Amino acid sequence: MKHSLRVAVGFAALACCAGRARAIDGVKLLGQPRTFPIVISKPGSYRLKKNITVPDANTTAISVQADYVTIDLNGYSIQGPVVCTGFLPPSCSPSGGTGQGIVGNVVTVRNGSVHGMGDRGIGLALEVSRVENVTAQGNGGTGISAGTVTGSVAFGNGGEGISATTVSNSTADGNGQYGIVASTVSNCTAISNFGGGIYGATAIGCTASSNGTVQMSVNGITGHNICNSSPCP
Repeated sequence: MKHSLRVAVGFAALACCAGRARAIDGVKLLGQPRTFPIVISKPGSYRLKKNITVPDANTTAISVQADYVTIDLNGYSIQGPVVCTGFLPPSCSPSGGTGQGIVGNVVTVRNGSVHGMGDRGIGLALEVSRVENVTAQGNGGTGISAGTVTGSVAFGNGGEGISATTVSNSTADGNGQYGIVASTVSNCTAISNFGGGIYGATAIGCTASSNGTVQMSVNGITGHNICNSSPCP
């Protein structure tokens, strides 16, 4: 009897501490829902606890309807059914889908991947949103659309690889339109994109090669291959 009482008290203590840790952490966990989209209606921090898979190309996975939201993909993926194959340009099937991985305004998304969505992998408001260390692959539309994108990869998407205000330390490879479109691009690489490599107002320390049309267009001047502080001749 005493042993059972000690065990019960021990479990109660663990439950108490675990609950307190979650409260202090303040992070809400996201998993596979019964219905889509997952709607985030309150500011705060959210984290994936497993992969999320949408049933078709017209379904959006996460709709953020509040500002000042951070979503940590936690190394997991948001997955759709679209498959994009080939280069210059890639061919995506099924095509014409409207589903997106994550949509919202003042949102930060980091540390994971989004692939196979019918439209954009990540579609966030320009200038006031941020994407960090995310891979967007094989989505039917643009891979990543956001204000600031850093440390990310857009590969084999049907539309543009990355569309943003500022892009740094990122790679766009094998996308159906321009690899990177942004006002400021730094330390980025664009390879084998059908519409062109890099398009922007300023490009510093960037490399563009083997793209389908222009390699790099900065301030209306078309350059080739390696561009540093100004377009290469």
